[in-house]
Amino acid sequence: MFAIEYSQLSVALRYPQLHAGLNAYLRTLAADCHVLVFTGELRPIDDLVPWVGPVSKEAESPIPSGKLHFVASATANEYQKLAQSKPWIKRIFQPIYVRPLSEAETLTVLRNSIPELVRTHGIQYSEEALQFAVSAADRYLTDCALPGKALKLLDSTGARLKLRSGGMPQEVIVQKKLVGELACKEHEAINQHEFEKARFFSAEKAKQKLALRLLFEKHKIDPDARATVQASDVEESIARWSDYPFTPPKS
Repeated sequence: MFAIEYSQLSVALRYPQLHAGLNAYLRTLAADCHVLVFTGELRPIDDLVPWVGPVSKEAESPIPSGKLHFVASATANEYQKLAQSKPWIKRIFQPIYVRPLSEAETLTVLRNSIPELVRTHGIQYSEEALQFAVSAADRYLTDCALPGKALKLLDSTGARLKLRSGGMPQEVIVQKKLVGELACKEHEAINQHEFEKARFFSAEKAKQKLALRLLFEKHKIDPDARATVQASDVEESIARWSDYPFTPPKS
């Protein structure tokens, strides 16, 4: 199985000097009946057709002729719209309809996915935020399916809350960076078996960590505290994407 990334493909199609290589590559894949190409979305396949043979000569092109085998995904509307303009789509693709997850199933997926979002954004998510994301996404985000749209909603909300709550004093930011640099130097010295240097960097790191703790106390910052996404934060996010009747809280 081969995967074609649409972002890389779009770059290749932009430069004529790469078209010959792309054409030869696809025809080589088409010559092997055991090759399966995964594109993620259905759209990239239509973009490929002009570079593997004239569209008017479908029998000569490995894509419309079915010589090149693909797996792709699309909504039912996207598939029907593309098939209307490109009749060969229905000839080489057999639709397999996958039902969206229920709200209960989506909630289970979210609970299992939250640790990754916590690591990414450095914040927590309340159970109420998860439940609201599922119900609101299912009702107001009608252009995609669960669980994807609920995950996208929580990811966007987490990123926005991190930006909003991430303002630390400049001297704290500088001190945290210094501690991190000393930790890297200590680790590098250990890897190089330069243990005298490692001891020096370790002692210096301890001093700077003490200075950092004093800065936290000075500015009344809890270094272990994490912002938590609440249902109201998710509500604000979905109001940006849909016609959700959101009323901002009074300050």
